[in-house]
Amino acid sequence: AAAWPPPASSARAVAEANQLRKALRIHAYGNDVPPLAQSAHQLSEAHGLRPYLYQNMMTAGYHELTRVQMQAVPALLAGRELLACAPTGS
Repeated sequence: AAAWPPPASSARAVAEANQLRKALRIHAYGNDVPPLAQSAHQLSEAHGLRPYLYQNMMTAGYHELTRVQMQAVPALLAGRELLACAPTGS
């Protein structure tokens, strides 16, 4: 399992995350915003989810994440406070 909290992101990883946020129209504000996860598999790999949690996500059909989930779940796993708004109003 991956270490938690994850090591500080490199400048390249931060730039790639910001580029992806821009392409997906995700706005994230704050200090040291955690990088997004594009899939449940990536989320599991990056954050060391316990096998039963990952399996429950797969069973429930959460293979791909919504734009809000891509940013919100890593932030919440990092113990950050979060306020999220999606175009659907949720």
